[in-house]
Amino acid sequence: AMARPSLSSSWENHELLQEYLAPQFDSAQHAHSLFTTAALAGDALKERAQQLGRVLSHLTAQLKTTVASSQSQLVAEAVRVSSLQKSLVAFHHSLCRLQQHSSLLHSNIGEPYLLLRKRLEQLKHVSSASQLLRTTQRFLTLTHKLRHLAGALAEVEEEALP
Repeated sequence: AMARPSLSSSWENHELLQEYLAPQFDSAQHAHSLFTTAALAGDALKERAQQLGRVLSHLTAQLKTTVASSQSQLVAEAVRVSSLQKSLVAFHHSLCRLQQHSSLLHSNIGEPYLLLRKRLEQLKHVSSASQLLRTTQRFLTLTHKLRHLAGALAEVEEEALP
């Protein structure tokens, strides 16, 4: 990672910048206080604006110098970011293709598997119904034979009676 450039210590500690660099600085509240404070009326306000203008000019020049001296680092960082972005785009495309292949596998394997499970369940029901029919047929056949034997037995008993 590139080192973050900082302001020179003489400007970081400048008394004019202290209130502006504070984390709790509120620009709207500051502007309101500048225009309502009697101590900064007229020439004092003009002087303060000139001082801030000089500080701003110096900071702008210092920023330009920092950017110019860090140009090669900034370009290298931009190249790394661009390379990373290309890698991320390639990864995204690969991920999309993987998702498409996963969907294709699901339709080629998953759907037939679900259909097979459904058909096997139907086959189990048909097999159970077939078993019930065979049992019922055997019961009816045996019942028919028993009736026939019972009828024959009744005839034999009638003949045996005097």
